[in-house]
Amino acid sequence: MKNKTVIILIALFLVFVIGGTILANVGLDEKDKLATDYELPIDHIYEPVTYEELLEIKDTEERVFVIFSDKRCPACMFGMGYINEFAPDYGIEKVYYVNYYYAEDTYLKGLYEYAGTPSFILFENGEYVINSTSSKFDDDKYNTNGDGYVSVSESITALLEEYTS
Repeated sequence: MKNKTVIILIALFLVFVIGGTILANVGLDEKDKLATDYELPIDHIYEPVTYEELLEIKDTEERVFVIFSDKRCPACMFGMGYINEFAPDYGIEKVYYVNYYYAEDTYLKGLYEYAGTPSFILFENGEYVINSTSSKFDDDKYNTNGDGYVSVSESITALLEEYTS
């Protein structure tokens, strides 16, 4: 009898936890979900789009910044916060966000110098310009802390500094 009671209590607890999680996300739009998923302020600079929407956007706007990222990627969690904090200092008011998890999706293979997430990419007049994961940013001149490794923040900063002036 005691085992049945414990099992029932555990089941009720799980129902409340799962139900609460679902209810917490009801009514959130994609931008709000992004803020929750990446622990960003509600007024973040990201505009969530699909890859298909991005293909149209990059051909209609003069200058498009986009990030391919996924909340399961620790470097992405950092990169999203970093860009949100510093991109406005470079005059960037909007960055398009495409949810991209390299283990599940393969449409970026061979495109845009893609080398993993997060990938912060600039398009101008519909054409690819540069990606923060580009081998260009492997150069020691971008390694500001001298550890021989160009970090996510160093490559993003280099892209911002070189392509927003």
